[in-house]
Parts: sequence; structure tokens; C-alpha cells
Amino acid sequence: MPHNKRDWLFMTHGETHGFINHVWIYLNNQAIRTKFGFGAHEEHPSAGERSTPINASSWLEFTFQPKLIEYNACYIIWENIDTRTPVIQAQFLRLEKEIKALFRIFYNSFIKGNVYILEEDLRSMGFPVPSAPRSYVAPPSTVPEMEFHHTNRLVIMIHYHDTGANNPGRPDGAAYMELRYSVTTMDEPQALIEEFAGRINDTASPIKLTFNEPDLGKMFRCAGRWVSHRGEPGDWSDVYSTVIS
Repeated sequence: MPHNKRDWLFMTHGETHGFINHVWIYLNNQAIRTKFGFGAHEEHPSAGERSTPINASSWLEFTFQPKLIEYNACYIIWENIDTRTPVIQAQFLRLEKEIKALFRIFYNSFIKGNVYILEEDLRSMGFPVPSAPRSYVAPPSTVPEMEFHHTNRLVIMIHYHDTGANNPGRPDGAAYMELRYSVTTMDEPQALIEEFAGRINDTASPIKLTFNEPDLGKMFRCAGRWVSHRGEPGDWSDVYSTVIS
């Protein structure tokens, strides 16, 4: 339900209700939240959670959702002209103002400028898309290089940089690095990179992974690739491996 209004929340009451709930339904999906970098990334089931600088999932669940439930319940009563009393009218207008304020905070904090969210994602949710198209930049032709640091028991720090670079950082044209990884027994053969169960999208080296006690002594394998601002991936790096200790 895209729109071209200058103020994308300057709508009728019904449009506002429909838009906010449409975005909520779209985001109430763990795969989408993982793709957008909201909260813990999708990982191998045995790996501990990897925290992010801003946990949007927690904010959605504990700040936004309770207010949305209250707003939706009031909207049902308000929408019926027979039950729209002056008290309900005042309550609804207050809740609508509060949910719109939270929605703006959400957009400015977690959606706007998020490198994991592409223009097609914005269109699917109904958010405004920048009017000036981005000039095309191909994904980098280089691949990430990685080093493992075992800083603590059951902890692996993955330091990565561009091919031949001395300092960490993404090359020009890369929005983030996509990391795929697996945790297997020592005698289990290596799977294809695309079949690795763990996935992390990361913008700043290093990546910290914490594992559980049953993973001790298992084989950890990973590979990475740069992804452009248009979501186009480059080539996979070599597979790096180490033993979880």
C-alpha cells in the first residue's frame, strides 16, 4: 500500500489504522526481522544470541505492541457510529496520537537509513521511497578475509576485512557483509556454503559468537561475501574453519 503523501502519516483515521497494522503484520515475522537486523540475528540453533547495537524486536514487543493492542481495541469501538460516544472519541484521538508518535520513533530509529532495508522492502511496507534513484554501484569484486580470535571459552571473535586490506572495514559499494556458518561434529563433511544453517548480516568487524556447552569441540565453519546497497551479493570467500574451544 505505497503512497506519495508528503507527510506519510497525514491520513484519515481509517488509513492510519490500516497502514500501521499493515506494517505491524509485515514485521511480525522472524525472517523479516532477521533480514532487517532487528535484535538477535538468525543463527545456528545451538549458538547463543548475538546482540546488536539497537534491539528493535524488543522495542516492538514491549513498547509498541501494547500500545497498538490498546489502540486497535479502541478503534473497533470508535469505528461503530452507535458506540462512538464523546468519551470514546476523546480516548481514540488520544491513542491515535500516541501510536502515531511511537510509529514515527520506530521509523526514524529502525527503518530510515537502515542499510539492510532495500527500496522494495520500503514499498512493500508502504513507507516513502527516496525520489532520487541511487546510481548503480555493482557489488565489490573482492571478498572478505577473516581471522578467528578465541578470547574466552566458547567464544569466537571473527575479525574481517577486505581482500588485502590492513584495516577492518567494508570496501566501496558494500552495504554489509553476509556471513554464513555451520557448527558440526568433527567427522561431518562440509556442506555447501548456501546450506550453512547460520546467517549474520554485519556492518562492522568484529563479530562475536557465543556457543553453548554441547558445542565444545565441534567444528565451526564460515564464509562471507559483500552485499551492495541494492542487495546484490558478490562472490563467496573461502571457507574458514576452527574448533570451538
